[in-house]
Amino acid sequence: MDSAGRLAGGIAHDFNNYLTSMIINTELALMTLPHDHPAREHLVEIQKASEQAAELTDELLSFSRRQVMEPVVLNLNDLITGVEGYLQELVGNAVELVTLLQPGLKDVKVDPVRFGRVIVNLVENARDAMPEGGKLTIGTANQQIGEGLADIDPGITESAYVKVTIHDTGKVVSEEVMAHIFEPFFSTREHGQRNGLRLSTCYGIVKQHQGEILVQSKPGEGTTFEVYLPGVGQEGRIPESAEADKGPSTDETTVLLVEDEPSIRLMTTRILRREGYTVLEAANGDEGLQVAAAHAGQTIHLLLSDLVMPVMTGKELADRLLSLHPETRVLFTSGYPDETIVDRGERRPGIQFIQKPFTPASLVLKVREVLNQEE
Repeated sequence: MDSAGRLAGGIAHDFNNYLTSMIINTELALMTLPHDHPAREHLVEIQKASEQAAELTDELLSFSRRQVMEPVVLNLNDLITGVEGYLQELVGNAVELVTLLQPGLKDVKVDPVRFGRVIVNLVENARDAMPEGGKLTIGTANQQIGEGLADIDPGITESAYVKVTIHDTGKVVSEEVMAHIFEPFFSTREHGQRNGLRLSTCYGIVKQHQGEILVQSKPGEGTTFEVYLPGVGQEGRIPESAEADKGPSTDETTVLLVEDEPSIRLMTTRILRREGYTVLEAANGDEGLQVAAAHAGQTIHLLLSDLVMPVMTGKELADRLLSLHPETRVLFTSGYPDETIVDRGERRPGIQFIQKPFTPASLVLKVREVLNQEE
């Protein structure tokens, strides 16, 4: 499984570079063409296919546990309540959706987008197990893990957890299927219906949150998935209201863009300049340092750099640039996150990450977020 994860992550890295160029170029073309242009419908189909491919690579990265997380401290009751209406639409009228959310639930530290995908994937899986209808129950509870459950699964230690339970009254999962249920591309459905990454994606995301996911299925009782996440205190909770943007205006902001893929560098430059930013370009780390030296009298507000590049990595470039310009903010990008940043938790204040492929809108929003964040 670990070897398959490394292979998936490596493929996703290169593929995401290609997808970034496809998505950006397609969206920019759609923005410039008249609404009645005959090429628009073909571009829209390319855009849809690119988005579907991006979803697939995102699932590959989730399974391989190489996905960049943006964890915050939150309450899972709030997360589930926020998507309850969408989940009801997802399961349809034939399935009764019931939520049993324990009051006083402990907070957890999760990426709300990634863990939201876990909930949606498990609900979709339960819905498909009840083609003729049934009952789907989503529950939460504080769980003090003792030796009993720790003996069942060695990944669970004796500690305070938050448990999310998703139970359906559908058909029972056989022992043969249960043995492979979290494996990538394993599916009991007809060929062409799903890519077989739904449950393996859940597995990867939960594991990356230092949690565990268990499943049991019994005749007459249906199937239950249990997700265990470590509980945390209130520290680190995001305040409900954020302060207004404090960053400089775009026409006063200089971005040093370092990207070794020429097409992505060209399109990214166009996007940022269209927003009013001054963009300095470089194809690698050495060139980036030279460009910065040539503009020594000019403040470089943001370094936007790919992580994986020849000659010098993005992290090495950032370390050298920040030693000379500690005020510079850093936004890394990659189709495959650099382990020295993500796995070892070395991201410092002022350093953020955006996953490829990104759209022009998501890039602009992320740049603004990084420039406006507090010291």
